[in-house]
Amino acid sequence: MYDGYLLKINGVTLPNRYIDRSSWRCTPQAKRVVDSFYDVEGVYHEYLADHQRTTIQFTLNEHKDADHAYLNGFLTQKTNVAVEYYNDSTGTYATGTFRIADVEYKQKKTFDSTVWYDKTTVKLTEY
Repeated sequence: MYDGYLLKINGVTLPNRYIDRSSWRCTPQAKRVVDSFYDVEGVYHEYLADHQRTTIQFTLNEHKDADHAYLNGFLTQKTNVAVEYYNDSTGTYATGTFRIADVEYKQKKTFDSTVWYDKTTVKLTEY
C-alpha cells in the first residue's frame, strides 16, 4: 500500500516534491535475457538469468543550489546502495541493492547569487 513516498535511499526518504512525477519509471523484477537464438527450424529460444532486476528511472525537478547539495547527498554513493521503492506492479514496497548511474548535472541559469539546475535524469539498477 502506498505510504506517501516513492523512494528511500539508504533509509532516507527522497521527498516527492523533487521528483517530476510524470517521469517516474519503475520496471520491477525484469527478467534478463542471457542468450537468445533461432534454431535451424526458425524456432526462437532464449535463456533467462535466474536473478530478476528492477530498474528505476526518474527526473529531478529544476532546483536551486541550496536544494542541490541536499539532493546530491542521495546520489554520491554509486554502488551497493540500499533502496526501498514503491513497486507499481504489486502496490507494495520492495527493497534491493542498487547501482546509481553517473548523474550529469546541467546548470540552467544564475540569478541573484543563486545557481539553478535544470531537470536531471537519475537511473538506478538493481544488482
